[in-house]
Amino acid sequence: MERRTNRWLLLALALLLSITIVRQTDIGRIRHVAHSITNSLRPLDTGAHANKTLGFGAIIAVSRPSSPRREGLIRAANITDIDITIPDQPQWSEEDIAKLRAAENSTITRGSALAWLGHLNALHYFLYNTTLSTVLILEDDVDFSLHLRTHQIPLAGTAMRIVASNLTVPPSPRSHRPRLGNYWGIPNTWDLLYVGHCGDFYTLESLASLPQSQVIIYPDATLPPQSALHGKTSSQLSDLHVPEGQRLLHPSIFPLCTFAFALTRHSAHRIYTQYAVREADGGTEAYDVRILEACRDPTFRCWTVTPELFHHVEAESEIAAVNGAGQWRVTDAEGAGREEAFNIGCGVRGLAVREGESVADARERLRGEERCRIWGV
Repeated sequence: MERRTNRWLLLALALLLSITIVRQTDIGRIRHVAHSITNSLRPLDTGAHANKTLGFGAIIAVSRPSSPRREGLIRAANITDIDITIPDQPQWSEEDIAKLRAAENSTITRGSALAWLGHLNALHYFLYNTTLSTVLILEDDVDFSLHLRTHQIPLAGTAMRIVASNLTVPPSPRSHRPRLGNYWGIPNTWDLLYVGHCGDFYTLESLASLPQSQVIIYPDATLPPQSALHGKTSSQLSDLHVPEGQRLLHPSIFPLCTFAFALTRHSAHRIYTQYAVREADGGTEAYDVRILEACRDPTFRCWTVTPELFHHVEAESEIAAVNGAGQWRVTDAEGAGREEAFNIGCGVRGLAVREGESVADARERLRGEERCRIWGV
């Protein structure tokens, strides 16, 4: 126990020495900024492990009853010791789909419409079956690291609390210890947090245009080497000269996919009743595109963790199956033959199932794999 406590003290100290607010003029020289200490930052405390809902009020998964992905998600949740709620979905009717379509020039496919309705069902459950202030919405094909709750979330939460303290007027006291109800910062300072996506792609110029207090780089020793990341992610970090083992937290610019994203109660209500109540006039390809459009609203404040903490596994697309495309797999050529999701590293769903093995034994077996080593710890 003493060794574990000392380890977390060392992690907190390492975060203090490495985290920085990236200045606009230094975007192209981020490597040189990464090790400077911003004088206004006081000693940080990442805290111990996140709670079983990762600092949010609840984790809710979008999953239909017969989804072949559900069993894998539940197993992964048990191994990482997190609590996921899976609300029942009704049998969607053709009338439900018709109500979702734009009045004119609809472009959404039947499969995408059913996925959209599944997301709305999760929002409805959160808004009308709970009184919680925040929620993390997951799609049921996501993979995540064994270190998610013990390492990655405490670091990301600390970074978000720093950002949130800068957004209050006047700025809130800079005590970045997690407190009840504000693990991710005061909820009225953000609307959506992308922790699982397929890329938030931006140019150096677009990132440089952001306020200097809103781009944070922080160390995460669980991050795979950049050479092992998805090609686009690796190129993005390389273009920014981001050092190995570092993540970015920044305002969302062009986020794609809704693998895992957090909402406040207020923002969930806005999505449910305003942005995603139906397909936009002129057509909307998918639910995640509508959320991207919401993030372009200046009054809807979205944030992205790059590289992401959740990514989908290589598997058959239920949307494509509904649309009659047969068995469809990840379209990215880099995905061929992969056993785990991109950018995750110690992905829990990549662990082979062994008959009769307990959750505790599976956890220890995964912890012993080379890909799950925490570098420098």
